[in-house]
Amino acid sequence: MLGWRVAGSRDAAGALRRLAGDLIAGTVWLLALNLAASPLGLHVGWNPVSALIAGSLGLPGVAALLVLAATAARLP
Repeated sequence: MLGWRVAGSRDAAGALRRLAGDLIAGTVWLLALNLAASPLGLHVGWNPVSALIAGSLGLPGVAALLVLAATAARLP
């Protein structure tokens, strides 16, 4: 996944900027998701991998993380 996101960068600094932007955007996505899903009893834990998934894939990545959280919450 990281190779796909940094493939268009011309240099290492550009690749790091893109990854940092994805990490920040993913953190915002996860914060919004946890605020919206907390009344339903769902929580997606923050870690760099989940933030990169949410930041690089956007709404589909956030939806996938929400489905995983809902599935994990239903397991005994």
